Amino acid sequence: MKIIDGVGVALAARVLGIRTGDRVTGVDLMDKVLQAASKERLSVVLIGGKEKVAERLSDCYRKGHLNLNILGFQGIKDIHNPTKSEEDKIFSIVADRKPHIMFLAFGSPAQELWLYKHKKKLQGIVCAGVGGSFDFLVGDASRAPKLLRMIGLEWLYRLIKEPWRWKRQVRLLHFMVLVLRQKLEYPRY
Repeated sequence: MKIIDGVGVALAARVLGIRTGDRVTGVDLMDKVLQAASKERLSVVLIGGKEKVAERLSDCYRKGHLNLNILGFQGIKDIHNPTKSEEDKIFSIVADRKPHIMFLAFGSPAQELWLYKHKKKLQGIVCAGVGGSFDFLVGDASRAPKLLRMIGLEWLYRLIKEPWRWKRQVRLLHFMVLVLRQKLEYPRY
């Protein structure tokens, strides 16, 4: 399942004439799925984020949703260089807990690449990469004001709060150049 999370993807789809559903941020999606998982008594595993954030988030949701079977742990310290023991531990927990849902917070595209690489071991589990959602939901990072989120400027708010993200914004400019090139080369879009 592909989710329209960022405003850049929504804008690219509009430029290319591709119909999409509504934009849903990872934070909002994850919160709604966890609430539904509690009602349905589903098992959830949270992996990633900064040290102890997944554990804190699972504790927070467990207290607010008594029917939610949730476990959180860091899993991998460096997603670009995971160790065999880190991955073995993850798959041992997955085999033991048999989660219905797994959220990973390693940042994009690392989390998606990791999920793709291990898709055979994760069959039957609904998996989603949710980037920095753990930080927002546990309260370690603040979200943009609702108005900025509604008009698609959450990225600007985050850039101001986290200036180191400028490299990511440059990559988005490159993405938009590619979108415009595709629009010009294939005008049927």
